[in-house]
Amino acid sequence: MANRAVPKRRCYVLTLSEVSRSYRCESISLRPVNMATGISRRSLLWSLSLPLLASGCATFASKDLVTLRRDPSQPLTRIALGSCLRENRAQPIWPRVVAAKPDLFVHLGDNVYGDTESTSELRSKYGRLWGDAGYQALRRKVPVVATWDDHDFGKNNAGSGFWAKAATKQVFCDFFGEPLSSERRTRNGGIYTSYEYGPLGQRVQIILLDVRYDRSPLVKVTRQERAARKAKHMGYYRANPDPAARMLGEDQWGWLERELRKPADLRLIASGTRVLAEETGHEEWANFPRDRRRLFELIGKTAANGVLFVSGDPHFSEYSKIADASVPYPLWDMTSSALNQYNRGKRPNARRVVGPFGEPNFGVIEIDWNAPKPIVHLSTRNMKGATVLRQDIPLDALKVPTS
Repeated sequence: MANRAVPKRRCYVLTLSEVSRSYRCESISLRPVNMATGISRRSLLWSLSLPLLASGCATFASKDLVTLRRDPSQPLTRIALGSCLRENRAQPIWPRVVAAKPDLFVHLGDNVYGDTESTSELRSKYGRLWGDAGYQALRRKVPVVATWDDHDFGKNNAGSGFWAKAATKQVFCDFFGEPLSSERRTRNGGIYTSYEYGPLGQRVQIILLDVRYDRSPLVKVTRQERAARKAKHMGYYRANPDPAARMLGEDQWGWLERELRKPADLRLIASGTRVLAEETGHEEWANFPRDRRRLFELIGKTAANGVLFVSGDPHFSEYSKIADASVPYPLWDMTSSALNQYNRGKRPNARRVVGPFGEPNFGVIEIDWNAPKPIVHLSTRNMKGATVLRQDIPLDALKVPTS
């Protein structure tokens, strides 16, 4: 009987070298040998590195990170917020944020510009953010909560198809001090979460959405349409015509409904991309009209008082407003962007009522609980701490009518 040649097949054996820059533990790399296997090097590397990511062996100076927690029984009177920070550029805004003396700071996404599938590179970029003395002062003096957007999620304009999202989620959770038991780490899904502060009558609910983990693909206009869009200073994205296209997964929708049914006087719903902006051609909820309609209808269905959207992304700040038949009061979206970038170009938005301001800035929300009728003061402040945009909203204007 003739000898048959045995085909050479490749598999990968663990050695200890590759991600030592990222973890204070033995790391993983792979080398091929002639054994039968059907798994790719990349898939095996990531499946084996995920347990290490979740085990807390990270080393971008984790021991030095400060995570303050706000006492949930204490009401909030001043909240600062911002988005879109290039970690490799100067960050002169942080001393101004600290000087504003906020009770809480909300990161609205693009907290660093990771734009990578490599967790070691992503951790290095978070390390640059932490290495800024002004940011360290913020973290040591002010409680911080955060959601993400595309650049810290993974890559520019990425959505559900970003294959490394489970790993980048763990890096995010490490940097923002999430316990190993945190549902943000352990759930098979996004980083959405919520916080509540203050007693009833002064209760602020912070709802942090994840508009990346389950988001459907974006759709671009045709090449013929792009010239006309460019003349109007618009981007190239349009509404996704697929009736199944979505911003949020079903688990997040169910969670959001439960959150909106909780009692609160003011609800800040944070989204990495703008909620109310229209006719911009850039990333926004309007690219997924079915889910945007569902969001408005959910607010009406739950009769949730006090909804105020806060968002990031476009590298300028503005305030948008819409009156929708599904919601018994006007909706506002306070967009706060960017912390250390400029965007002075013309940017359309059919729902804008205040702005835009395209120099580095941060947002401040102040609630005057002691007024005869509480008022919510929105302001955008520049690098000198001066107010450049402002809007006052009576809290009663964000309530479901009782009669």
